[in-house]
Amino acid sequence: MSPIRRWKAVAQHAWKEWHRIFANPSGIDLPDQCPVCEAFSLHRWFDKPRPFDQGRERAGMLGYGGEWRWCSSCHSYEHYSGMVPDWWQCDLEVDHTLLTAEPDAIEDAVLKRG
Repeated sequence: MSPIRRWKAVAQHAWKEWHRIFANPSGIDLPDQCPVCEAFSLHRWFDKPRPFDQGRERAGMLGYGGEWRWCSSCHSYEHYSGMVPDWWQCDLEVDHTLLTAEPDAIEDAVLKRG
């Protein structure tokens, strides 16, 4: 059973820095401090993309999917649906049946990886 986390939207005062940090390509663990709580516990994860329809491909993109951005310390997060960039690679095993807009299932997988 995973712990109860109280996820919340990114605080307005931190939006600009949050978006600057996540604008850069990275793996699941980002090296930056969270602009909300200053912890070094920022993460991002893209769901496996659904391929583009033939003839509708986009350069630099793998397909359509979801993206989660979150801080494991203060539980600030964002979730988007959109295109998955071609630089994204991650072998994290996430239980897709538990995915919601909140990153609980992904955070659980991060904690299990050790």
